[in-house]
Amino acid sequence: MALLLTPDQYLSRILANYTPTPADHMRTMRVYGEVSVLLKRWANVYLAGIRPSGSFAKGTAIRGDTDLDIFVSLKKDAPGSLEDLYYHLDAFLRGEGLATDLRNVSIHVMHRGLSVDIVPGRKQGVLGNSHSLYSRRSETWIQTNVDLHVNLIRESTRKRPICLLKIWRRLRGLEFPSFYLELCVIEALKGQLPLRLANNVMTVLGFLASDFTKRRILDPANSNNVVSDELGDSEKVAISRAAMVSLQARSWGEIVW
Repeated sequence: MALLLTPDQYLSRILANYTPTPADHMRTMRVYGEVSVLLKRWANVYLAGIRPSGSFAKGTAIRGDTDLDIFVSLKKDAPGSLEDLYYHLDAFLRGEGLATDLRNVSIHVMHRGLSVDIVPGRKQGVLGNSHSLYSRRSETWIQTNVDLHVNLIRESTRKRPICLLKIWRRLRGLEFPSFYLELCVIEALKGQLPLRLANNVMTVLGFLASDFTKRRILDPANSNNVVSDELGDSEKVAISRAAMVSLQARSWGEIVW
């Protein structure tokens, strides 16, 4: 007779099923290397650095939902406005045969079947990692620190509930930007013990079902950037309603599988 799994054991098994394989990592690294070659050619002498900046770098990637975010750091003296640099990179990528989709601060491409978001930014000084990025939504520039974002998540004790919420998001087809989701998990779990995985996930779902739609979530690198503005009211309501339904589920198998 099979032993029943505890909620924490069940969720740990789900996480194991969604953990990227070595082959997934190799494929991601191959795409990163190939796209980086193009980006180095585009930035030329004004390149300050190229690095992964999304779930791959943060340790929160899940199988079947693995994407690649690449941050292109340009030197402070890179010529032209941030808007010019953004659209010049778009034209360059299209000239290389890549179909582009313009997002808010990133340019999205597909390469070898992998979703890639490329974010160009210009350093604000010789030292430090603060960058200026072009925002299409506001048609102006924003200041942020992508390295701080990566380190915040990578060094946190919340990566496991973050991954489970990403699985939950994917299963319901919700529009919920990853960094926004990550910050919500951290906000919801302030003061919570990280070892209580099932309780942590339920706490986050409770936050999404109640406080989420009205809570302002700010960029930890710059409080002038309101991350929660990335979604409209209808998208936030859809997330909140999905969380309410999950809170009423009779078993964990109805929440994540």
